[in-house]
Amino acid sequence: MKTRIISALVGIALAVVVMTLNVTYPWVLCVAIAAIASICLFELLVSTKYIKNPAVIAVSFIYTVVVLFIPYFAPAILGRLVITASVCYGLLMFFILMLSYKTFSLEKLALAILSTVMIVLPFLSAIYMYLQNFPGAFSGEAVVDKANAFTGQSMILFCFIAAWGTDTGALFSGMLFGKHKLAPEISPKKTVEGAVGGVIIGVGLCALAAYLCVDVFKAAPFEVNWLNLIITAAVCSVISMIGDLSFSMFKRACNIKDFGNIMPGHGGILDRFDSVIFVCPTALMMNMFLPMIVR
Repeated sequence: MKTRIISALVGIALAVVVMTLNVTYPWVLCVAIAAIASICLFELLVSTKYIKNPAVIAVSFIYTVVVLFIPYFAPAILGRLVITASVCYGLLMFFILMLSYKTFSLEKLALAILSTVMIVLPFLSAIYMYLQNFPGAFSGEAVVDKANAFTGQSMILFCFIAAWGTDTGALFSGMLFGKHKLAPEISPKKTVEGAVGGVIIGVGLCALAAYLCVDVFKAAPFEVNWLNLIITAAVCSVISMIGDLSFSMFKRACNIKDFGNIMPGHGGILDRFDSVIFVCPTALMMNMFLPMIVR
């Protein structure tokens, strides 16, 4: 547990550095997210030893980095460039399949594409959530200031708190009250009581963070729609557990305990971001219909 806490504190310190630098240098966020996504993709494709074709791995990495930097270099034509990159990626993957059909199966190609898209789109949605708070961002005339940057960062932090707050809450609730197994064939240690506690604590932490930021410290340049925030936090909390269980199925299928060991006590980067990957697009979608921030 001590090692786990130390690793978490190091991660939080790095996140603070990135968020601080990003206010002055907007490209820092793209670099950080692209780096995290690339490590997650490496752990999913390479560490599992399921995909061994170097061309497939290289093309998947290039696609990941290119797509995640499009919002910084060309936000005004984001949609068109992402579609173009995705079409090129798909064509290249099938071209590789034709060249190596004797050693590389269609099933592995499908898994490689699924894995890559499953990593890219959630992290792209996180960048989109950040950018949509800058007036004119998608017309090429973004108004860049600290208030907009803080608002965008708040959306990303919401995703982290919803995912990791639920994970932590489920862990301790399960340890204290857990009796009924939630999904014994996928993750034997998870319990129904832990899941319920995780949702309650996840929602509570999201609301507490918003309250402290907006009402206590007066640090936020916006107000909060509390009903929308609680509904969104509850949905994201449940989705985060689905994400956790989904990646647990990947690990069981590949017969591995963790995706990596880059974070002592946690495993790999993907072991820490598995739930975040599911929460980011969910939060983006929910915020479109139930806006949490009032400006």
